[in-house]
Amino acid sequence: MGVAEFDESHFVRAALEESVSSPTSAMEIARAVALRHGVKVNDVLGSRLRQRHLTAARREISHKLREIGWSYPAIGDFLHRDHTSVMNLVKGRSEARRQREKIRWATREVVQ
Repeated sequence: MGVAEFDESHFVRAALEESVSSPTSAMEIARAVALRHGVKVNDVLGSRLRQRHLTAARREISHKLREIGWSYPAIGDFLHRDHTSVMNLVKGRSEARRQREKIRWATREVVQ
């Protein structure tokens, strides 16, 4: 199975596992995120490339799917990644958010 051609049943299986708790389909989320990042959905979902812009899109997709209740293994299946890779993507976003918050608070203290 090449990068350009996907077996839709793989996505259907991953989506069905979590469909009860997700009001928006994973593919809709992936399309919206890919469009926002200016990348192809196939590159985000199936490619083994680890370019920064693709990783950023995968991170956002992972985070959004976690927010609607998807498990790490289900997200990993959807993104063609191991669940531990998904855990690191979500963790990386949380840590980056914490760092930005620390900078904001430090800046406020200096200004006041």
